[in-house]
Amino acid sequence: MSTVLITGASRGIGAACAAAFGKAGYDVAVNYNNSEDKALAAVEELRALGVRSCAVRADVSDSSQVKAMFDKVRSALHARRRILPPRRES
Repeated sequence: MSTVLITGASRGIGAACAAAFGKAGYDVAVNYNNSEDKALAAVEELRALGVRSCAVRADVSDSSQVKAMFDKVRSALHARRRILPPRRES
């Protein structure tokens, strides 16, 4: 199955998206910046669905943290393919 990385997945719309992908069978990386407890709770809910999940702290406005986040997700979820960030509009 494929892996998705949801930014801001510890609460709100991000959490809803993470849950939807998990229910569809995707492995889900949960990104958070400040809400570690909520992120870890989301990971546990996703794992209860039988999918792999991990929580990764990163400030997505910092490119070095984003790069490290992708590396952690690849390692934690054993992603087989290269994970690509979205393209930036010029």
